[in-house]
Amino acid sequence: MFFVFAACTASTPEVLSTWDDAGPDLEPGVRADDPGAGLGDLDPGFEGDTAEVSDGPACPSLGAPTAVGTLPRALDEVSGMVASRTHPGVLWVLEDSGNAAELYALDIDGSLLATVRLPVPNVDWEDLAIAPCGDIDCLWIADVGDNGLVRTDAALYVVAEPEPEDGAAELLSAVPVRYVDGPHNVEALVIDADGTPTLLSKRDDGTTEVLVLRDGRFGVTAQVQVAAPGDDAWSSRVTAADLWADEGGLLLRTYAHAWRYELDGDSLAGLADAPRTELRAADQEQVEAVAWDPTIGGWWQTSEGVGATLYFATCEA
Repeated sequence: MFFVFAACTASTPEVLSTWDDAGPDLEPGVRADDPGAGLGDLDPGFEGDTAEVSDGPACPSLGAPTAVGTLPRALDEVSGMVASRTHPGVLWVLEDSGNAAELYALDIDGSLLATVRLPVPNVDWEDLAIAPCGDIDCLWIADVGDNGLVRTDAALYVVAEPEPEDGAAELLSAVPVRYVDGPHNVEALVIDADGTPTLLSKRDDGTTEVLVLRDGRFGVTAQVQVAAPGDDAWSSRVTAADLWADEGGLLLRTYAHAWRYELDGDSLAGLADAPRTELRAADQEQVEAVAWDPTIGGWWQTSEGVGATLYFATCEA
């Protein structure tokens, strides 16, 4: 079993490579003309960097998504997102292939707060995950996109969650992504409580493979039917996922649907047999970024595209 705790020691693993290209010319403070009536309700109401984080079960029910803002126009290929628990009200996002090796801190209305550069390449970043890492939270960058099933350089990069104003993040670990049975195309990553990464493959047959790291390689532990009746090959492709803090709920996004899987105490080991509920989700053409938010209570969604809308669905009692 792989653990990330080594990444939280003083030693820093070898960096696989570096990235020197300049990032996009972003427009700080880009906001929606009308950020939506629900935006005021999303204020986490914190001072400084503290807030109550729910590590209990995920929301019993979720409301309809509300448009709360617009992303900066330069961020037109967002492919991963997490909600910070150290900085409530901050969303971290990244972009996929052809873009800079940077994380972007966004406010809850989608406006840019900060840009953080990373000392690793962005070959095809496809997801972002957050998980405890000793006494801090770590961000996991999934450089795993492989539409041609030819990559030999896929990797997961682990960084200590930075302060948004830092401008750079410390690389703690670089985990090569190698598979037991050959390449897989992947756009979703989650990290369980013991630091083990799990990948969810993007396929055209209505299923996703659960790929867990064991003994240095990712192997398929389950194949899960994700397509809904009437879905075509495109609609059922898995593009994003996030795991609730207590591992009781998995948020899984395909191009056409958003699903909530109830995992109980089995975590991802029982995903194939887990009951699921379809969530009300905003209709966006190419959704590749979702995130649970245990500090505000609910989940976020956005998509690729210039000036993409940011949506939030609130927990309901």
